[in-house]
Amino acid sequence: METSKAFIFSENQIAQFQDSLLQYYITKGVPQETIDASETYGKEIAKYVVAWSNKDNYKESRSFQRYTPSKIDSAYALTPPDYTDALEPNWNKIRPLVMDSVSQFMPVRPIPYSNDTASAFFKQAYDVYKLSQVLSDEEKDIARFWDNNPFINEHHGHLMIGVKKVGPPGHWLGIAEMACKHYNTDIEGSIDAYAFTSIAFFDAFISAFDEKYRSHYIRPETYINRHIDATWQPLIHTPPFPEYPSAHSVTSGAVATVLTQLFGENFAFTDSVEVPFGQQPRQLPSFLEAAQEASISRLYGGIHYLESLDNGNLQGRVLGAFIVNELQINPLVLAPLTAQDEL
Repeated sequence: METSKAFIFSENQIAQFQDSLLQYYITKGVPQETIDASETYGKEIAKYVVAWSNKDNYKESRSFQRYTPSKIDSAYALTPPDYTDALEPNWNKIRPLVMDSVSQFMPVRPIPYSNDTASAFFKQAYDVYKLSQVLSDEEKDIARFWDNNPFINEHHGHLMIGVKKVGPPGHWLGIAEMACKHYNTDIEGSIDAYAFTSIAFFDAFISAFDEKYRSHYIRPETYINRHIDATWQPLIHTPPFPEYPSAHSVTSGAVATVLTQLFGENFAFTDSVEVPFGQQPRQLPSFLEAAQEASISRLYGGIHYLESLDNGNLQGRVLGAFIVNELQINPLVLAPLTAQDEL
């Protein structure tokens, strides 16, 4: 709770939750002396964790130079509807948790930029455009379900409304929570699941953004508007940072690899994380299949080229396997499923 207060803004909610936990321990008969000593010890640990986190270069990066869009045709340009400044151009300066260096898992070089209608680059952009015109309802649902844009501005005439939703880390932590609840994991197993999921996300985002601001790849929306159809819009908002690789693909591939190590390859589950935000739950056969769906959702949404998804997913899986090996993550000891669980 103490570390949470240092990292996020909802301190009042955290304090209320902390009070409810203390009341729970009291009602369970835990002596007040034990509670006080444990709380003091926990706060000492929190001080150490917060002090260590303060050396990760995050605070310093808030004052680093902002991204200046290039005038080169191939470079990322600010996108509609708000033309927001590019986010986190210095994220590769954040200290990773497990990776040896931020560029350790660089993906293969993207397809060379070209305006030639016979080029591979034009073809992949045209594929995004063409697919957007024939999307099935299922594909649209997938795009919206995995949108995970934590904050967007919705425009209604002259009215603009800011909408907050769960971001990619929250979505995958929600999936980890589902797995823990399904298997009724003990506190140690749950700590492992949450911690390793978060660690994988932390390093995967650094790895993805390191490449994004190296390749400065142009977004499909910009390229299609310039060279194919000036009126075209993607199904979901284009995030305000360069295109290659898909961060959804990198992070989902890394986290799914870690969760598969913990819970196994064949954990089928109902993903209901997005239900509070108006989406229908989705049935998914495994963590890796969920990662594939999260990845392809960006093509359906019209915000990524296919190569960014494929290469990004591979980048994430390789990183995830590295984390599993470096941290010696072992499968959790899970209670066997009953016949009712299988149903």
